[in-house]
Amino acid sequence: MKNKLIQLITNRGFYILLTLVIGIVGVSGYMANLKSKRMQETALFALSEPAHPPVAIKAEPPAVSSIIESEMPLNAQLPATAVASVQTQWEEDMRLMLPLQGELGMGYSADELIYSKTMHDWRIHPGIDIRADAGTPVKAAASGIVTKAYADDLMGFTVEILHEGGFETVYSNLQTGQLIEENDEVKKGDVIGGVGTTALREINEPPHLHFEVKKDGEYVNPFDYIF
Repeated sequence: MKNKLIQLITNRGFYILLTLVIGIVGVSGYMANLKSKRMQETALFALSEPAHPPVAIKAEPPAVSSIIESEMPLNAQLPATAVASVQTQWEEDMRLMLPLQGELGMGYSADELIYSKTMHDWRIHPGIDIRADAGTPVKAAASGIVTKAYADDLMGFTVEILHEGGFETVYSNLQTGQLIEENDEVKKGDVIGGVGTTALREINEPPHLHFEVKKDGEYVNPFDYIF
C-alpha cells in the first residue's frame, strides 16, 4: 500500500513538474513575443517621424521698388502727352535738311564699288554728290559746332560740323575762301560756303557738293536722315 502511494505521488509530481515547465516556457514565449512586438512598433514610429524638426518659413517682405510704385501718386508720373512732345522735338532736331537743291550726281555706296571717272578705278563713295552751279550757297544741314574747316589734298576745301545725338556732317569740294572757322556755332540753314571745284579726287565731275553724314563715327546714308 505504501509503495503504491509513493508511486502515485511520484507520478503526480512528474506531471506537476511537467505542467510547471510548460507554463514557464509559455510565459517566456509570450514575454518574448510581446517584447518583439513593442520593438517593431518603436521602429515603425521612428520611421514615421521626420529626420529633422520642421523649420518655420518666414514670408519675404515685398520688394522696395514695388512698395514705391504702389505708393507713388498718379500725378507724379510724367504725362504721356509730355513724353510724346519731347520725343517729337528730339526727332525734329535730328532731322537733316539738304545743304542745297540740285541734281543728284554720284550716290552713297559704302558696300558696293562705284567707278570713278577721275581716279579711273572702282571704289566706295561714302557720301552723296549734289550738282549745282559753282558758287551756289551751301547750308548747314543741322545746328551744331564747326569742328574743322580746312583744305584737304584730295577732297578740296572741307567743313565738318558736330551735332547732337552723335551726328557729324561733312561738306567737301567747297569754294576756296573761308566763311566760318573752327568752334563757330551754326544754326540749321546757315550758309557755310559755296559749291566749288577744289576736290582733285572728283575734278572730272561737274561742280557739286560732296556731302557726308556720320553717326557715332560711322558713315551712314544721308538720305536715311534727311526729311
